[in-house]
Amino acid sequence: MGDIEFDEKSILKQLRGFHKSTSWISKNIIEMRAEFPDQYIAVYNRKVIDVDVDFDSLFNRLQSKYDMSQVTIEFIPSEEVVLVL
Repeated sequence: MGDIEFDEKSILKQLRGFHKSTSWISKNIIEMRAEFPDQYIAVYNRKVIDVDVDFDSLFNRLQSKYDMSQVTIEFIPSEEVVLVL
């Protein structure tokens, strides 16, 4: 834990894990909003492993338990956010 490798194989693995987590969050966003409104969620292997309203507190708790290159942290707004470009 702690050291992050920067070789191509490791980076691709991390990107695939991030993509799987963010896709899983997107597919389950309605349930996430109901269960974790206006909170940060930490996802590991498509499972919510911890939640907090404060990002720093969540990150500090997770850092001692998980390889942070494999954890996705995302804020779950209570309402849908619409971006206008």
